[in-house]
Amino acid sequence: MRRLLITATMLAILLPHRAMQAQTASDTMAPEPECQVRYDISASAGPISYMGLSILVFRAFMEGLAESLNGAPHRIDILGTYSIQAYHQTRPWLQLGGKAVLERSKDIVYQDKEHKEHSIEDYHYYVSFLSLMPSVRFTYLHKPVVRLYSGLDAGVCMAWSNNPKAENNSQTLIPAFNITPIGLQVGRSWYGMVEVNFWSDAIVKAGVGYRFN
Repeated sequence: MRRLLITATMLAILLPHRAMQAQTASDTMAPEPECQVRYDISASAGPISYMGLSILVFRAFMEGLAESLNGAPHRIDILGTYSIQAYHQTRPWLQLGGKAVLERSKDIVYQDKEHKEHSIEDYHYYVSFLSLMPSVRFTYLHKPVVRLYSGLDAGVCMAWSNNPKAENNSQTLIPAFNITPIGLQVGRSWYGMVEVNFWSDAIVKAGVGYRFN
């Protein structure tokens, strides 16, 4: 009887202590919940957008026509398309945000029609497009290092030039939209990115970005 009481007393002392140790170890080993609220900012650049390409073809046609009429040769230099975008991760598969896209080209007008490559520049001016677009991005591969996504953007574009010979250099507002069929990000907090776009953003662009809470 005495042995039974001693055994019962020891079990009563040891069992709660072991249970407390097991609970503490379990709490220590439990993973912390992943924070779903994340922000994403990036900057990127590419040669030209489909919008810029279509306007470039139209400008080249009109300036070629003007050259044939008044003998002033032109040359158009593409200066690139640059964008900054920021997003908020509302779901693991969904980001909401916006982007600003600046696209520029340089138009050079020469004096000599016969020897364009060696002629003297008469004057030059810049044509610029600034698109501001709210944006939504859908992520269909969400891994710690690699992400694949598509996106939609829609907003307005302000177009202007500073041609000193033009009668009217007023700013013009036109609709802007963009479709990103596929985008790739590689990295964790800092990452590199590549995108394919249609219309207001660069047809193909690359850049860098940063994610933070």
